[in-house]
Amino acid sequence: MNVLRGAIIGVGNIALKGHLPAYLQDEMLKKEMVLVAVADLSPANLAKAKEFLPAARTYTSTSDLFSSEGLDFVDICSPPHSRGEIIKEALDHSCHIVCEKPLATSASEGKRIAERIRNKNVVFVPCHQYRYSTVWRSVKEIIDNDELGKVFMAQFNVFRMKADSGTPEWQSNWRVDPKTSGGGIVVDTGSHYLYLLSYLFGKPQRITARTATLRHHDYPVEDTALIIAEYNHLVAQINLTWAADRRDNRNSIIGAKGSLFTSGDRILLSLDGVQKEYPGEDVSNKATYVRWYADLLKEFANRVKTGNRSFDLLDEALNILSWTESCYESAAKGMTISVQ
Repeated sequence: MNVLRGAIIGVGNIALKGHLPAYLQDEMLKKEMVLVAVADLSPANLAKAKEFLPAARTYTSTSDLFSSEGLDFVDICSPPHSRGEIIKEALDHSCHIVCEKPLATSASEGKRIAERIRNKNVVFVPCHQYRYSTVWRSVKEIIDNDELGKVFMAQFNVFRMKADSGTPEWQSNWRVDPKTSGGGIVVDTGSHYLYLLSYLFGKPQRITARTATLRHHDYPVEDTALIIAEYNHLVAQINLTWAADRRDNRNSIIGAKGSLFTSGDRILLSLDGVQKEYPGEDVSNKATYVRWYADLLKEFANRVKTGNRSFDLLDEALNILSWTESCYESAAKGMTISVQ
């Protein structure tokens, strides 16, 4: 197969600061993937995209995009409420798909979308970009190599001062509009840590969650959440807030043989009183996302070119939608939810 021809749909901040730099800075991607078109509702956002892609054609309508361009793939960076219809259009034109998380604003919608993807037998890769970070790859390797022994506790602490803003040219507050985003911090930030749970430990048996609005009372969604995921021999806790005084990540994983701590760009493994430090990168620093996206996009391109039609990552995206709904159900009912 020759160079893959694609379009990016939705050029808000994550496209401008993560996706587009990845395509243009990574040498392998520059040889294997080219963005020939860009679509966005906002002419101002399209103008920003043209600064990265001066030769790309621009569209304010996805129907015009698909009818005018012969595309191998699309990279969907529009807000969650719009993704289902865009995916349907892409499938109608047999396009492979990269899509920001979450896949949809509800698990039921996600299932309908996933069924269409399976029937078309195209490559689908969700933007679960934390999987591609040095920190989480190292943590995964340490766990898989049994350096910690049986893991029985994990805690993830994610501190933010507010929800990230969208571009001012469209809806800068879309992340806190439940009709657009599907929820608050559980959806926006929590999704990352739910797929990390899947990546590191697999599927939990039960989920308990509590949500609150502690600081941003102008948000119609929660700004804080506590999530407990229970496994047979492991309890994992995710603490999320947009109400902190700083942006920070601190995590710990405790096993029978030792413990593992990450803070900022440090990974510290402690075994029998002996500490070993691994190189890492600060996952709260979005400047590091460009390389993660580059590695994610290279996996996507490889799956397309080798004919790998595995639905493992689609299944993970569906699981995260289901677990997210379990968090909200648990918080609403004040009870523990069994994971299906």
